[in-house]
Amino acid sequence: MSDRLGGATVKVLVVDDDAAVADVIAGMLEDLGCDVEVRDGAQAALDWLAGGSLPDLIISDVRMPGPYDGIGLARLVRLAHPTIPIALVTGYSDRPTDDLKLPVFLKPVAQSTLAEMLEVVRAARSPEGG
Repeated sequence: MSDRLGGATVKVLVVDDDAAVADVIAGMLEDLGCDVEVRDGAQAALDWLAGGSLPDLIISDVRMPGPYDGIGLARLVRLAHPTIPIALVTGYSDRPTDDLKLPVFLKPVAQSTLAEMLEVVRAARSPEGG
């Protein structure tokens, strides 16, 4: 299957403890032709990744309950899978402090913003490197 923006299907892991928000983001990504997995928190995402499934992109909420927030999740993913792009989304206007310098987008995220994220993934995958 290829997405509507061209190229191979992009597999995206959406991580958000708010099911309604996760469903909206997942729906927009599916409309763009992505294969989407949704997990309700960082630990659930880490468990899924430990099972051997690797996405092309991770989109995670910043503030989530549990031992890891979105930045903690990103740090752990970077250690194990340094090439997977990670973007953060937040409902708060203050930019979270992170040493990873991850892109942060305010909720609600527009479908056009998600499409731009996918283009970055595609460019990184292309033989020309962009």
